[in-house]
Amino acid sequence: MVYSQNMPLSQWESVRFEQNALAFDNPMFLEQLDSLDIGRSKLAYFNQHNSFRDAYMPERTYGIAMQAERFISVKNWKVYGNFQFSRYEDLESRFTAMANPYRDNPYIVADSAQADWRKQYYLLEAKIVSPAITHYIKAGLGIKYEVLNGARQKDPRPLDKTLNLELTPSFVFQVNEKWQIGVNGFYNRLREDLNISLQNHLRSQEIYKMLGLGAYLYNGPILLSGGLSRVYEGNTFGGGLALGYSPNPKHHLKSILTYKHHNEKATDGTSTPFKAGEHVFNDVEARISYSINGSQNKHSIMLDALYRTTSDTEFIQTLNTTTQFYEVLYSTEMHSLSKAKVGLDYEMLVPDNKQNVKWLYRFGARLHNLEEEYPSTQSRRSLSNIMGKWGATRWVHLKKGTWSFSYNGRYLTNLDEDFIYYENSTSTNFVAFQIARPNHMYNTTSLLSNQFDIQYTFGQFKKYRAQFYITAGFQNFRAMESNTHHINGMDNNRFTLTIGLYN
Repeated sequence: MVYSQNMPLSQWESVRFEQNALAFDNPMFLEQLDSLDIGRSKLAYFNQHNSFRDAYMPERTYGIAMQAERFISVKNWKVYGNFQFSRYEDLESRFTAMANPYRDNPYIVADSAQADWRKQYYLLEAKIVSPAITHYIKAGLGIKYEVLNGARQKDPRPLDKTLNLELTPSFVFQVNEKWQIGVNGFYNRLREDLNISLQNHLRSQEIYKMLGLGAYLYNGPILLSGGLSRVYEGNTFGGGLALGYSPNPKHHLKSILTYKHHNEKATDGTSTPFKAGEHVFNDVEARISYSINGSQNKHSIMLDALYRTTSDTEFIQTLNTTTQFYEVLYSTEMHSLSKAKVGLDYEMLVPDNKQNVKWLYRFGARLHNLEEEYPSTQSRRSLSNIMGKWGATRWVHLKKGTWSFSYNGRYLTNLDEDFIYYENSTSTNFVAFQIARPNHMYNTTSLLSNQFDIQYTFGQFKKYRAQFYITAGFQNFRAMESNTHHINGMDNNRFTLTIGLYN
């Protein structure tokens, strides 16, 4: 691939279009890059108002975000690097004492306060493919490091920090000019530290330690008068097998099949640790893409599928007064969840007669199915929905700059849903009625999303091969039906202003 005659804008869009290899765990397909050094940096301000929201979503979010990413190909090394940082505030968040309550782990902590959160997010990511070790073998490595910090300045006061480290070592075997085989390992290390304190110790606060669908520890709130600490520690091991086929230089087939096993433990306290739960999941994921880099139009089609099963264990414990440690009397699986996702996406990039980008068309569909059970309370829920996506971007090249106009739409409709929860006479039923049921209704409500972006890219600098750009974006998505928790027409609006540089 050679883009030396293109402006940085067109080169970036072409490379980003062709490098759907970033969606694969194994970085082996990056080796198709040739003599390339192109990147993009941007700084954005965003502001979002939510009236259509689930039990955890804030009423408003605003903040800044920056990103710098780059593709480099030098001396047979192929490298992609990505750095992201965002700092933002969630105003009037509800029912969550954690910075990210959306993980599949059911052992999360909630409270009944509406309060503001201050959050920071960091991401460092790299995908690397080495020069040939032998005539047939190359090595690759994927690295990802994430940090999410969140704090709330209202009793009860959570301070939550999550660290995520991911490694994907890999090897690529060049069978012949057309066929490639890749194998990769996968390791992820997760640690989340949650500490909750009180400023006013004279007034106790209610904390809910959730267990599963509508269930929580002791069937009632925990009255917090001092402090609370919890640690989540998890490891994911796995690997994948990738296959590449290029019948000619313009046609590329990429495929991968991966398996991952995750085991995560939640522990309360430090001096006298108490097992809060054990969360295990198994993932089987497949991804296939086919791209055609024609002299006129470029095409890309991708099929991806994920199947996850979870098994969540609870413990009956007693405190040994001699050792001052809790001892497990009994443990069993109490909660399970399975979900399946299948997606199909098609994109077409159309250049003009000078090989600058002119049109980009996008179409796609997603099918999602979920089953969740908590047998001891006879609670269960299920949902199946389908989402369609469509969009287009048009670039208009002028003598001294380029305008681009982009639209993206999606429509989600529910195919089937079920939510069964029997009230517990010994419980306040707070989690079921304030969190689990509203979240289920939110996830099964039909919605329509429309997003518009307009960008102006200035002409190329005379002394440097770079272009400065400014983008304004607006997104609206709204409920398209009414239920017990949402009204038809409820919507969320997000505005984004971005300045950036292609270089």
